Amino acid sequence: MKKILKLGTIAVLAGTVFSSCATKAYVQEQLEPVKQKQAELEKKLSDVQQDIATLKTDVSNNKSAIDELKVGDNEIKQKLNDIEALANQALDKANQANVKADKNSESIANLEQELKRTNENLEKLIQQRLLKK
Repeated sequence: MKKILKLGTIAVLAGTVFSSCATKAYVQEQLEPVKQKQAELEKKLSDVQQDIATLKTDVSNNKSAIDELKVGDNEIKQKLNDIEALANQALDKANQANVKADKNSESIANLEQELKRTNENLEKLIQQRLLKK
């Protein structure tokens, strides 16, 4: 009886062990959605990595463009400074010319007055000489 009980127990245990083991087809069937999800995630990861590489290239190109603009901006600032210096020189020369023009105007006015007096004196002399004759 002990032998029968042992054999029965072994049979029950073997049945339990073998009945709870999954078949290869069942495991494959259960793993298929996981494999599909893994493939989708790998595709998304690949797409994201490509997007990151593209963004890095774009950032690098943008940095280069910004650096070029900075150089151009500095050149423009330098040219504006040069133009401002030339404008200031022109203004100084214009102010100097204005001062000279004012002095010349005064000199001309003085010469006109002197010419007028000389003319008046000449007329007086001519009148006196004419009267003497």
